[in-house]
Amino acid sequence: ARLRAGDSFAAAMSLGDVTTAGIGTTTFVCNGKAVAFGHPFNWTGDTTMAIRAADTITIVKDPILGSYKLANIAESLGTLTQDRLGGIAGSLGTAPVGSPITSTVTDLDLQRTRTGRSEAIFPDFLPFLAFIHLLQNVDVTIDRIGGGSSEMEYAIHGTRGDGSPWELLRSTRYASPDDISFDSVVELGFTAETLQ
Repeated sequence: ARLRAGDSFAAAMSLGDVTTAGIGTTTFVCNGKAVAFGHPFNWTGDTTMAIRAADTITIVKDPILGSYKLANIAESLGTLTQDRLGGIAGSLGTAPVGSPITSTVTDLDLQRTRTGRSEAIFPDFLPFLAFIHLLQNVDVTIDRIGGGSSEMEYAIHGTRGDGSPWELLRSTRYASPDDISFDSVVELGFTAETLQ
């Protein structure tokens, strides 16, 4: 896809079942580089996010917080590398490599299984994405909010500073009178945040 000044521009922190992105306008494109938004996204300075095309559906008028674009996230266009006060910028072409998050949830009452996948592109977003990805997969699979019991197994894989791999394996059980979805996944979110 070709990106031009004035086109919709998506900066994606995650992709997949849980896609989290900001939509703005491309300011200019020159020699394989693009600048967009005219303001920061997360204001993190050096960064890694995905540049994606976006198909704007409409501009939603919001008198309280200001108007915004409602858009669909489209094809990959490159890697966002800068998130500064004056805007965001990156290189067109190669997409960034993210951290995959996969989950398989089985509801024994409904006899239904669902496998989900999301990818954290923005590294700082990984712990929250792990939590929200698994929460939405459980919610979609059991299709209710309420009490229950669950059995959970998870693995977190990483790489040490010297390049050697490590792995954390955990299994446990939960019971909740209120919301088994949330109560089953909150530990994973805290564990991922602590490890990061």
